[in-house]
Amino acid sequence: MALTALELEDPHRLAQIDRQFKSWIADDDFRHAREMAMFYIFLVRNEQLAHETAQANWSIQKEPIDRYLLQVSTL
Repeated sequence: MALTALELEDPHRLAQIDRQFKSWIADDDFRHAREMAMFYIFLVRNEQLAHETAQANWSIQKEPIDRYLLQVSTL
């Protein structure tokens, strides 16, 4: 899911994305775990969800960005 600069400035849009991601997490749907981790690390700054989604992402993908997200989520 690509976010435009305008969406990043819109708190209603961020809340909408947050609800969608939390719904996916509740359903154990981590197909977009990388994007979810980035969202919770850099935009919403929810440490618990950042780490949870980064771990889920690492179990699926093992690229350098995925290791970085896992490391950043544990700081």
